[in-house]
Amino acid sequence: MPVYVDTDAPITHALFGAFPWQAPAVMAAIGPSAIDDRLSRLHIAYECPIQHFPGLSLNKRSKERLHFARFLEHSLLMDSGNAYESWSEGSNPPDFVVSSNGKQLGGEMTQLPIRTRREANGLFGNLRKALLATDRNRFAHLRDMQVYVWFGITTGKLQRPHQANATKAVQEMVEGLATLAVDHDRLRVEDEVGVPESHPDLGTVITSFDCRFYAVPIIGPSPGSSFFANMDFEVGLAFTSSHDALSEWAEIARLVRQHDNRGCNHLIISVGAPDGSGISYPAEETLPQLLLDRVVPLDCPKHISRVFLHQWRTGGIWSLYPDITIARRGAEIGLNVIPFIDDASKPSPREVDDKRLLFLSVTYSNNQA
Repeated sequence: MPVYVDTDAPITHALFGAFPWQAPAVMAAIGPSAIDDRLSRLHIAYECPIQHFPGLSLNKRSKERLHFARFLEHSLLMDSGNAYESWSEGSNPPDFVVSSNGKQLGGEMTQLPIRTRREANGLFGNLRKALLATDRNRFAHLRDMQVYVWFGITTGKLQRPHQANATKAVQEMVEGLATLAVDHDRLRVEDEVGVPESHPDLGTVITSFDCRFYAVPIIGPSPGSSFFANMDFEVGLAFTSSHDALSEWAEIARLVRQHDNRGCNHLIISVGAPDGSGISYPAEETLPQLLLDRVVPLDCPKHISRVFLHQWRTGGIWSLYPDITIARRGAEIGLNVIPFIDDASKPSPREVDDKRLLFLSVTYSNNQA
């Protein structure tokens, strides 16, 4: 699938995490910033949103309770001991009243999302809804397949999916998937022949609305999504967003200023936590490590005395203010960072318009990248 990067942005590593059925949970490219080579830049190409609570809608209060309960659970194993001795519901604000070292403090919850990716996947949900509303028998040929979709390649930059009112564009994609020619043999190689130097053509379909997609078999266990349970195949969005530590620290500083009000003493920032639809975005779990790539101390707030960053799924907790320390090391997030050791191992740019699209292909042999 495509990864969009600027022509002057070198790539030194690939980042890859897979589900048990071998479809990627996260795919990204890493390299130094074109402006400052001491600063890493993360180009997230793909992620598979995870539905934790199918059919459930969380209002703001319920979402805050969920995120706070998860933080309390993980804080039990903090190196410095439990974050709070007791807690109760706040008057909103604050979200919660907590007891720490015998003091009653106000605590606020917020999130550090990657908004561009959440918005893009939200628009992509229009296609998923249209597919679910179509007779599943029309897609019998896609059984146990993973479909990858991307938009805007002819412009030289990947675009977000079509808006909800683009019914013709969505319907053309539905019809294209219903008639997609699937050839499993094109992905098979004989043991004596070995892996080819270049990947075989995957039969990519191009629509008149600048959308492209192809399908590959799912290997091993089946996806656990409600979409797969209904349709017997999965569909995912390839969309590149680029990030660096400075921009993410700027967003954290904005969140601190937003919540720095009388009665708010502690701010807990969740990263990778579910949204109001119960969906989490695994690429967001990469942000803590990106933040530590270039630490930017926060300005002294007027009311907030402590800022925590909480990795929702894996349980990592960092103190970001008044000092920057690791309060609890979380579990590994299951991502492999694969270096391009020499020129021979670097992927080559493919001729696509202004040559700003880079296609990454990672091959594993004997558990070595």
